[in-house]
Amino acid sequence: MGAKRELSVTVDRALVEAARAAVAAGRAASVSAWVNAAPRRELGRTPDTH
Repeated sequence: MGAKRELSVTVDRALVEAARAAVAAGRAASVSAWVNAAPRRELGRTPDTH
């Protein structure tokens, strides 16, 4: 998808907790990776390797 850009957003506390839990459980490499995957799923695209 190209170069990444920094973005500041406000999300529900439960989403932050879910992202952190996914990282702790090894289901996501980072909170950023977890958040980045959501719009990709919405757009029907597969995650890139970054």
